[in-house]
Amino acid sequence: MNLAKEINGLPATAQFNLIFFVDRKTAKALSPGLLPADASGKAKAIHFLRKMEPVGDTNPIPALE
Repeated sequence: MNLAKEINGLPATAQFNLIFFVDRKTAKALSPGLLPADASGKAKAIHFLRKMEPVGDTNPIPALE
């Protein structure tokens, strides 16, 4: 997974979040706010990432409205 590689490459001083657009009306975030890019935050992100299955198109606009 390229995204997992990028997450693991984040410096410990960084903060991040992941947001997936599940369908045309729903966005699913890893966390309500930013997570620290420490070992715990990275592990949570990788676990979240592995549970996601890509489906459908990639238009995020309806989920943001």
